[in-house]
Amino acid sequence: GDPNTLLYQTETVTYGARNTQIIPIFDGYELDTAAYNVRLINAQAGVASLPDVLTPPTVRIYQAAISLLPSDVYDDEMLTNLVLPNHQFGDVTGDIEVSAGTTTYTYTAVGNPGAIQFESGISVFAGTPNHFIVIGDMDNRVATTFIPDRRSISTLVRLRLYHAAFNFNELDLYVVESGTSIDEVNRTLGLLYSLRTPTLSFVEGSYDIYVTVQGEKTIIAGPLTVDTTLGDNLELLLLDTVDPAVAEIRLIPPP
Repeated sequence: GDPNTLLYQTETVTYGARNTQIIPIFDGYELDTAAYNVRLINAQAGVASLPDVLTPPTVRIYQAAISLLPSDVYDDEMLTNLVLPNHQFGDVTGDIEVSAGTTTYTYTAVGNPGAIQFESGISVFAGTPNHFIVIGDMDNRVATTFIPDRRSISTLVRLRLYHAAFNFNELDLYVVESGTSIDEVNRTLGLLYSLRTPTLSFVEGSYDIYVTVQGEKTIIAGPLTVDTTLGDNLELLLLDTVDPAVAEIRLIPPP
């Protein structure tokens, strides 16, 4: 009864002639930032999301490049809008609201906007959460971006790891019940620098997490012990340390 109060609005959608479309409306959930999740289903069972243009996207920023000095981070061309002062290695922000489209983040020396240390952009769509992770070393520094999988499933524990440790390329990941040696078990999966793992599913319990040299039991990082309950959705980050032969597994808290 109140057409002036908009709860949800799509972008302009073009419908093909002689096609049947189903548009179901659900409550919002962890994969978007809107109060409602609207899908478009065609006669061939193809499914697409219809983002809510009234809801801004968000970006969560990770500083995972150990050689990048502490920085002030700006999100405008004139370097007047300081979004992250003194952003340091290992820092992870909460969800920061941004406008749909492309946002460029410029990293400068702390207190000196004229000394640019790194710059990269991210393109985002309305109603979506996004990750922006700075990785690499010196001239090899880049930002990787993706939409995180934040779904909580009441019957499972879900876990993902992002490999941001520049000193290592291919590694092995072990997730074992707490107190279990990795000597006699197979790896859970392999890790490749700059990529995240697929989502791993487990039952409730306590787990030790290790990272080793590929094909060996030589431990690079861990054990990190996590105590889990059903519905947990764990995000892990593999980081370099000052010792180039050692990495750190970090459990990232929810935003």
